[in-house]
Amino acid sequence: MPKQQIRPEGSLPTSGYSTAIRVGSLVFTSGLIPVDPAGEVVAPGNIEEQALAIFRQIEACAASVGSTRADIVKLTAFLPKMTEYDGYKRARAAFFADVIPPASTAVEIKGLLRPEWLVEIEAVIAVA
Repeated sequence: MPKQQIRPEGSLPTSGYSTAIRVGSLVFTSGLIPVDPAGEVVAPGNIEEQALAIFRQIEACAASVGSTRADIVKLTAFLPKMTEYDGYKRARAAFFADVIPPASTAVEIKGLLRPEWLVEIEAVIAVA
């Protein structure tokens, strides 16, 4: 089955991997991080704002294939501190308040590449 590379406008350049890949009727994102298009960390110290920034990146991946946030079917969040989970959960609930929320997994990890990143999120999107 052929693969299509997805790189929404405003996403960071990647080296050796794709922002997202479409295979058939599904899109799989890489782990997305809380940075703006210039590569600057979004809302240092604020898990809710960082998660919302990542959800907007995921939504941009969805839009690039004609889908919406309603078509995001699975999230996996990586948290260096599970004490931040409640903030992540609030952001997820707010972002998906008007649609059926996706299946979701949260995993505590030892750390992310940069300590100011409080969460990394990957997603699966159904193509509408």
